[in-house]
Amino acid sequence: MSSPTAGRRDRAIRLPQFLIVGAMRSATTSLWETIRQHPQIYMPTLKEPHFFVQPEYQDLLSKGGKELLKKRTPANLDEYVSLFAAGEAHQLCGEASASYFLLPEISIPRIRATLGDIRIVISLRNPYERTWSEFKTHHKDQFLPDPGAYFTRRVLEALRGDGSTAAQYISQSLYCARVEAFLSSFSRVHIIVLDDLLREPRATLQSLYAFLGIDPAFGLHSLLYKNESVGIPMVSSTSLGALNVIKPLVQALLVASLGEQRWPVVKTKLYRKLRKKPRMPESAREALRGLFQPDITHLETLLQREFSCWS
Repeated sequence: MSSPTAGRRDRAIRLPQFLIVGAMRSATTSLWETIRQHPQIYMPTLKEPHFFVQPEYQDLLSKGGKELLKKRTPANLDEYVSLFAAGEAHQLCGEASASYFLLPEISIPRIRATLGDIRIVISLRNPYERTWSEFKTHHKDQFLPDPGAYFTRRVLEALRGDGSTAAQYISQSLYCARVEAFLSSFSRVHIIVLDDLLREPRATLQSLYAFLGIDPAFGLHSLLYKNESVGIPMVSSTSLGALNVIKPLVQALLVASLGEQRWPVVKTKLYRKLRKKPRMPESAREALRGLFQPDITHLETLLQREFSCWS
Protein backbone atom coordinates (compact mmCIF):
# COMPACT_ATOMS: atom_id res chain seq x y z
CA MET A 1 0.00 0.00 0.00
CA SER A 2 1.53 3.26 -1.11
CA SER A 3 1.53 6.45 0.98
CA PRO A 4 -0.79 9.35 0.08
CA THR A 5 0.54 11.60 -2.67
CA ALA A 6 2.59 14.69 -1.94
CA GLY A 7 0.02 16.83 -3.75
CA ARG A 8 -2.42 16.18 -0.94
CA ARG A 9 -0.09 17.39 1.82
CA ASP A 10 -1.41 20.96 1.65
CA ARG A 11 -4.57 19.89 3.47
CA ALA A 12 -5.44 17.42 6.20
CA ILE A 13 -5.66 13.80 5.08
CA ARG A 14 -8.83 12.15 6.34
CA LEU A 15 -8.93 8.46 7.14
CA PRO A 16 -11.64 6.43 8.87
CA GLN A 17 -11.91 6.64 12.64
CA PHE A 18 -14.37 3.75 12.78
CA LEU A 19 -15.29 0.73 10.65
CA ILE A 20 -18.49 -1.29 10.37
CA VAL A 21 -17.07 -4.72 9.62
CA GLY A 22 -19.98 -7.14 9.34
CA ALA A 23 -21.18 -9.89 9.39
CA MET A 24 -22.65 -10.06 5.87
CA ARG A 25 -26.46 -10.04 5.62
CA SER A 26 -26.64 -8.64 9.17
CA ALA A 27 -27.98 -5.13 8.48
CA THR A 28 -24.58 -3.55 7.79
CA THR A 29 -26.03 -1.71 4.79
CA SER A 30 -28.98 -0.45 6.83
CA LEU A 31 -26.64 0.69 9.60
CA TRP A 32 -24.40 2.45 7.08
CA GLU A 33 -27.36 4.25 5.53
CA THR A 34 -28.81 5.19 8.93
CA ILE A 35 -25.77 6.56 10.72
CA ARG A 36 -24.38 8.41 7.69
CA GLN A 37 -27.40 10.74 8.03
CA HIS A 38 -25.92 12.08 11.29
CA PRO A 39 -24.34 15.53 10.74
CA GLN A 40 -21.31 14.56 12.81
CA ILE A 41 -20.61 11.50 10.66
CA TYR A 42 -19.06 11.30 7.20
CA MET A 43 -19.24 8.02 5.31
CA PRO A 44 -18.52 7.81 1.56
CA THR A 45 -21.33 7.00 -0.85
CA LEU A 46 -19.40 3.84 -1.75
CA LYS A 47 -20.43 1.20 0.72
CA GLU A 48 -18.05 -1.78 0.87
CA PRO A 49 -14.66 -0.43 -0.30
CA HIS A 50 -13.18 -3.83 0.69
CA PHE A 51 -9.81 -2.06 0.77
CA PHE A 52 -8.16 -4.07 3.53
CA VAL A 53 -8.96 -7.49 2.03
CA GLN A 54 -7.81 -6.96 -1.54
CA PRO A 55 -7.01 -8.96 -3.62
CA GLU A 56 -7.98 -11.95 -1.46
CA TYR A 57 -11.68 -11.09 -1.28
CA GLN A 58 -11.82 -10.62 -5.04
CA ASP A 59 -10.52 -14.16 -5.50
CA LEU A 60 -13.65 -15.50 -3.76
CA LEU A 61 -16.02 -13.92 -6.29
CA SER A 62 -17.39 -15.02 -9.63
CA LYS A 63 -15.94 -13.56 -12.83
CA GLY A 64 -18.72 -10.96 -13.01
CA GLY A 65 -18.27 -10.09 -9.35
CA LYS A 66 -14.53 -9.62 -9.81
CA GLU A 67 -15.03 -7.26 -12.73
CA LEU A 68 -17.59 -5.19 -10.83
CA LEU A 69 -15.38 -5.04 -7.73
CA LYS A 70 -12.36 -3.86 -9.72
CA LYS A 71 -14.40 -1.00 -11.18
CA ARG A 72 -15.79 0.33 -7.93
CA THR A 73 -13.23 -0.29 -5.20
CA PRO A 74 -10.01 1.68 -4.49
CA ALA A 75 -6.88 0.14 -5.97
CA ASN A 76 -4.38 1.85 -3.62
CA LEU A 77 -4.15 4.01 -0.51
CA ASP A 78 -4.39 7.23 -2.51
CA GLU A 79 -7.76 6.16 -3.91
CA TYR A 80 -8.89 4.97 -0.48
CA VAL A 81 -7.95 8.32 1.11
CA SER A 82 -9.89 10.14 -1.61
CA LEU A 83 -13.11 8.47 -0.42
CA PHE A 84 -12.99 10.64 2.72
CA ALA A 85 -11.75 13.89 1.20
CA ALA A 86 -15.19 15.53 1.39
CA GLY A 87 -15.47 14.92 5.14
CA GLU A 88 -15.57 18.10 7.24
CA ALA A 89 -13.12 18.70 10.09
CA HIS A 90 -15.88 18.26 12.72
CA GLN A 91 -17.10 14.97 11.24
CA LEU A 92 -16.10 11.46 12.28
CA CYS A 93 -15.14 9.46 9.18
CA GLY A 94 -16.05 5.83 8.76
CA GLU A 95 -16.74 3.13 6.23
CA ALA A 96 -18.56 -0.20 6.10
CA SER A 97 -17.12 -3.39 4.57
CA ALA A 98 -18.57 -6.69 5.79
CA SER A 99 -15.71 -8.52 4.07
CA TYR A 100 -13.37 -7.40 6.88
CA PHE A 101 -15.26 -9.67 9.28
CA LEU A 102 -15.25 -12.49 6.73
CA LEU A 103 -11.42 -12.45 6.48
CA PRO A 104 -10.14 -11.20 9.87
CA GLU A 105 -6.73 -12.84 9.53
CA ILE A 106 -6.14 -10.60 6.48
CA SER A 107 -8.07 -7.45 7.39
CA ILE A 108 -6.98 -6.96 11.02
CA PRO A 109 -3.19 -6.61 10.48
CA ARG A 110 -3.76 -4.23 7.57
CA ILE A 111 -6.32 -2.14 9.46
CA ARG A 112 -4.00 -1.87 12.45
CA ALA A 113 -1.03 -0.94 10.26
CA THR A 114 -2.93 1.79 8.37
CA LEU A 115 -5.54 3.08 10.81
CA GLY A 116 -4.23 2.04 14.21
CA ASP A 117 -6.52 1.16 17.12
CA ILE A 118 -9.74 2.58 15.69
CA ARG A 119 -13.34 1.91 16.73
CA ILE A 120 -14.83 -1.30 15.33
CA VAL A 121 -18.56 -1.99 14.96
CA ILE A 122 -19.65 -5.61 14.44
CA SER A 123 -23.24 -6.45 13.51
CA LEU A 124 -24.41 -10.00 14.20
CA ARG A 125 -27.54 -11.86 13.18
CA ASN A 126 -29.09 -15.19 14.09
CA PRO A 127 -26.69 -17.51 12.20
CA TYR A 128 -29.50 -19.71 10.87
CA GLU A 129 -31.33 -16.72 9.44
CA ARG A 130 -28.11 -15.14 8.14
CA THR A 131 -27.26 -18.33 6.24
CA TRP A 132 -30.76 -18.56 4.77
CA SER A 133 -30.73 -14.87 3.83
CA GLU A 134 -27.46 -15.21 1.93
CA PHE A 135 -28.78 -18.27 0.11
CA LYS A 136 -31.87 -16.29 -0.99
CA THR A 137 -29.72 -13.37 -2.10
CA HIS A 138 -27.50 -15.57 -4.25
CA HIS A 139 -30.51 -17.27 -5.85
CA LYS A 140 -32.76 -14.24 -6.34
CA ASP A 141 -32.50 -14.56 -10.13
CA GLN A 142 -32.67 -18.36 -10.40
CA PHE A 143 -35.85 -20.36 -10.88
CA LEU A 144 -36.29 -22.99 -8.15
CA PRO A 145 -39.37 -25.22 -7.76
CA ASP A 146 -38.64 -25.91 -4.06
CA PRO A 147 -35.99 -23.59 -2.58
CA GLY A 148 -36.26 -25.16 0.87
CA ALA A 149 -35.53 -28.67 -0.37
CA TYR A 150 -32.73 -27.39 -2.61
CA PHE A 151 -31.17 -25.49 0.31
CA THR A 152 -31.40 -28.52 2.62
CA ARG A 153 -29.63 -30.70 0.04
CA ARG A 154 -26.85 -28.15 -0.31
CA VAL A 155 -26.47 -27.87 3.48
CA LEU A 156 -26.19 -31.64 3.87
CA GLU A 157 -23.63 -31.76 1.06
CA ALA A 158 -21.61 -29.01 2.74
CA LEU A 159 -21.69 -30.77 6.10
CA ARG A 160 -20.43 -33.94 4.41
CA GLY A 161 -17.63 -31.94 2.80
CA ASP A 162 -18.92 -32.52 -0.73
CA GLY A 163 -17.91 -29.08 -1.99
CA SER A 164 -21.35 -27.47 -1.93
CA THR A 165 -21.58 -23.69 -2.35
CA ALA A 166 -23.58 -23.70 0.90
CA ALA A 167 -20.29 -24.27 2.75
CA GLN A 168 -19.47 -20.59 2.22
CA TYR A 169 -22.83 -19.44 3.64
CA ILE A 170 -22.40 -21.73 6.65
CA SER A 171 -18.81 -20.76 7.38
CA GLN A 172 -19.68 -17.05 7.45
CA SER A 173 -22.25 -17.74 10.18
CA LEU A 174 -19.64 -19.07 12.61
CA TYR A 175 -18.96 -15.86 14.49
CA CYS A 176 -17.06 -16.60 17.69
CA ALA A 177 -13.48 -16.87 16.40
CA ARG A 178 -13.94 -13.78 14.23
CA VAL A 179 -15.40 -11.71 17.08
CA GLU A 180 -12.61 -12.87 19.39
CA ALA A 181 -10.00 -11.84 16.80
CA PHE A 182 -11.34 -8.27 16.68
CA LEU A 183 -11.77 -8.06 20.45
CA SER A 184 -8.16 -9.12 21.00
CA SER A 185 -6.83 -6.70 18.35
CA PHE A 186 -8.79 -3.51 19.07
CA SER A 187 -9.52 -1.82 22.39
CA ARG A 188 -12.86 -0.34 21.28
CA VAL A 189 -15.27 -2.87 19.77
CA HIS A 190 -19.05 -2.41 19.76
CA ILE A 191 -21.33 -5.38 19.08
CA ILE A 192 -24.77 -4.80 17.58
CA VAL A 193 -27.19 -7.75 17.56
CA LEU A 194 -29.85 -7.50 14.87
CA ASP A 195 -32.54 -8.80 17.25
CA ASP A 196 -31.87 -5.80 19.55
CA LEU A 197 -31.83 -3.39 16.62
CA LEU A 198 -35.22 -4.58 15.38
CA ARG A 199 -36.81 -4.78 18.84
CA GLU A 200 -35.37 -1.57 20.32
CA PRO A 201 -33.99 0.53 17.46
CA ARG A 202 -33.85 3.80 19.42
CA ALA A 203 -31.88 2.41 22.37
CA THR A 204 -29.60 0.36 20.11
CA LEU A 205 -28.78 3.30 17.84
CA GLN A 206 -28.25 5.65 20.79
CA SER A 207 -25.81 3.15 22.26
CA LEU A 208 -23.95 3.12 18.94
CA TYR A 209 -23.85 6.94 18.82
CA ALA A 210 -22.45 7.00 22.36
CA PHE A 211 -19.78 4.47 21.38
CA LEU A 212 -18.79 6.65 18.41
CA GLY A 213 -18.71 9.72 20.64
CA ILE A 214 -21.31 11.72 18.72
CA ASP A 215 -24.44 13.52 19.91
CA PRO A 216 -27.40 11.08 19.90
CA ALA A 217 -29.87 13.99 19.72
CA PHE A 218 -29.00 14.62 16.07
CA GLY A 219 -29.08 11.01 14.91
CA LEU A 220 -31.91 8.93 13.48
CA HIS A 221 -33.57 6.63 15.98
CA SER A 222 -35.12 4.18 13.54
CA LEU A 223 -33.39 2.00 10.99
CA LEU A 224 -33.38 2.88 7.29
CA TYR A 225 -33.90 -0.52 5.72
CA LYS A 226 -31.64 -1.21 2.76
CA ASN A 227 -30.58 -4.29 0.80
CA GLU A 228 -33.33 -6.50 2.21
CA SER A 229 -33.67 -10.06 0.95
CA VAL A 230 -35.99 -10.06 -2.05
CA GLY A 231 -36.96 -13.72 -2.20
CA ILE A 232 -36.54 -16.40 -4.87
CA PRO A 233 -38.40 -16.85 -8.18
CA MET A 234 -40.47 -19.98 -7.56
CA VAL A 235 -42.04 -22.11 -10.30
CA SER A 236 -43.33 -25.67 -10.48
CA SER A 237 -41.02 -28.51 -11.54
CA THR A 238 -42.92 -28.88 -14.80
CA SER A 239 -42.66 -25.17 -15.55
CA LEU A 240 -38.96 -25.19 -14.68
CA GLY A 241 -38.27 -27.93 -17.23
CA ALA A 242 -40.12 -26.02 -19.93
CA LEU A 243 -38.39 -22.76 -18.99
CA ASN A 244 -34.96 -24.33 -19.23
CA VAL A 245 -35.77 -25.48 -22.77
CA ILE A 246 -37.27 -22.25 -24.11
CA LYS A 247 -35.39 -19.72 -21.96
CA PRO A 248 -32.45 -19.11 -24.39
CA LEU A 249 -34.82 -18.62 -27.32
CA VAL A 250 -37.22 -16.34 -25.42
CA GLN A 251 -34.37 -14.28 -24.03
CA ALA A 252 -32.82 -13.85 -27.48
CA LEU A 253 -36.17 -12.72 -28.91
CA LEU A 254 -36.79 -10.26 -26.06
CA VAL A 255 -33.30 -8.80 -26.29
CA ALA A 256 -33.76 -8.37 -30.05
CA SER A 257 -37.13 -6.65 -29.64
CA LEU A 258 -36.40 -4.57 -26.54
CA GLY A 259 -32.72 -3.83 -27.06
CA GLU A 260 -29.79 -4.72 -24.82
CA GLN A 261 -30.29 -1.68 -22.60
CA ARG A 262 -34.00 -2.24 -21.82
CA TRP A 263 -33.85 -6.02 -21.45
CA PRO A 264 -32.15 -6.05 -17.98
CA VAL A 265 -34.87 -3.73 -16.63
CA VAL A 266 -37.67 -5.91 -18.02
CA LYS A 267 -35.92 -9.05 -16.77
CA THR A 268 -35.71 -7.63 -13.24
CA LYS A 269 -39.43 -6.84 -13.26
CA LEU A 270 -40.31 -10.34 -14.48
CA TYR A 271 -38.22 -12.00 -11.77
CA ARG A 272 -39.66 -9.69 -9.11
CA LYS A 273 -43.22 -10.83 -9.93
CA LEU A 274 -42.22 -14.46 -9.43
CA ARG A 275 -40.21 -13.99 -6.24
CA LYS A 276 -41.55 -15.48 -3.01
CA LYS A 277 -40.09 -15.41 0.49
CA PRO A 278 -40.15 -19.01 1.73
CA ARG A 279 -39.07 -19.77 5.28
CA MET A 280 -35.96 -21.74 6.08
CA PRO A 281 -36.99 -25.42 6.34
CA GLU A 282 -36.74 -27.05 9.76
CA SER A 283 -34.79 -29.93 8.20
CA ALA A 284 -31.95 -27.57 7.27
CA ARG A 285 -32.08 -25.85 10.65
CA GLU A 286 -31.83 -29.20 12.41
CA ALA A 287 -28.89 -30.24 10.21
CA LEU A 288 -27.02 -27.03 11.08
CA ARG A 289 -27.74 -27.15 14.81
CA GLY A 290 -24.81 -29.43 15.65
CA LEU A 291 -22.42 -26.96 14.03
CA PHE A 292 -23.98 -23.66 15.04
CA GLN A 293 -24.98 -24.32 18.64
CA PRO A 294 -21.44 -24.90 20.01
CA ASP A 295 -20.31 -21.68 18.31
CA ILE A 296 -23.28 -19.80 19.78
CA THR A 297 -22.46 -21.18 23.25
CA HIS A 298 -18.84 -20.01 22.95
CA LEU A 299 -20.04 -16.59 21.75
CA GLU A 300 -22.34 -16.32 24.78
CA THR A 301 -19.36 -16.93 27.06
CA LEU A 302 -17.18 -14.47 25.15
CA LEU A 303 -19.76 -11.64 25.15
CA GLN A 304 -21.35 -12.50 28.50
CA ARG A 305 -24.90 -12.49 27.12
CA GLU A 306 -27.34 -15.15 26.05
CA PHE A 307 -28.64 -15.89 22.58
CA SER A 308 -31.51 -18.18 23.46
CA CYS A 309 -33.49 -16.79 20.51
CA TRP A 310 -30.85 -18.16 18.15
CA SER A 311 -32.07 -21.71 17.81
